[in-house]
Amino acid sequence: MSFIDETWLRKAHRALKETLDVDQATKRDMIQFLFDEGFWDPGTLSWDSAVARFNDNCNPTKQQFWKIGEVWALMVRFQRHDLLAGMAESMGFELRPIPTEERRQALLLANLQRLDSLTEELADTRAQIERLATLPPDRTIPALPGHKPHFSMGTEPTDKARTAVERIGPL
Repeated sequence: MSFIDETWLRKAHRALKETLDVDQATKRDMIQFLFDEGFWDPGTLSWDSAVARFNDNCNPTKQQFWKIGEVWALMVRFQRHDLLAGMAESMGFELRPIPTEERRQALLLANLQRLDSLTEELADTRAQIERLATLPPDRTIPALPGHKPHFSMGTEPTDKARTAVERIGPL
């Protein structure tokens, strides 16, 4: 079995097409870029011939092919990385953009803002805990799971039971 099979060719062509299949205005900009950067010679290639060459390069049935430098420059200049992603995927790699200094600064700022927010929440929580510690003890005793409530019949203020329901068992 050959390494280059029909499926691989279709994926490769789709990735190239996604990179270079652009609207007419972007295509004009790409062709002008290839002229300006010296990839194509305006002395030997007319504008109409350049458009035809661009289209033929994208057509797998034609004998015209892109040079790697041309495609690479177009991907970088026009931020169209589908071919690079397709190549990486077929080799088992993932692509991710390298964070720029601007992105790093934005992430650092977001982390600092979140840290400030958490510090404020922590201070609020500590203040609430202090307030709870200074409150007088609650006169009602909450029921604990697994313990039966004991109802007091005492009416004298000296009785141990201060509520209608008293918990039996450890506190």
